[in-house]
Amino acid sequence: MNHNSLLPIWIKMAKQENSVFVYGDGSRKQDYLHIEDLSALCWAASQLNTGINLTLIAATGTSISNLEIAKTIEFNVAGCKQTFIGEDDNKASRVFNISSTISTCNWEPTID
Repeated sequence: MNHNSLLPIWIKMAKQENSVFVYGDGSRKQDYLHIEDLSALCWAASQLNTGINLTLIAATGTSISNLEIAKTIEFNVAGCKQTFIGEDDNKASRVFNISSTISTCNWEPTID
């Protein structure tokens, strides 16, 4: 994850300023895959012996809203409060169907 993406920025803000700025109404959803699950998927994919190139979706198949993330940060950082500001410029939510990845690689994400 890039250091200047949403989660690292919000965690830093929460720790330093006791605030998280939620853009728009916080309804935009993202799918966050834990690095250990990604590593397991990469290993499973490397073991395939199909002889063809495959496109696999590396995701959990479960998306979480920015508002839910902000509430989780607020709950875990004492004194932190969320503040709604402006509009969310990246309005498209990310929701992925990973059924093909699961069946192709005999893999499922294990970490929430």
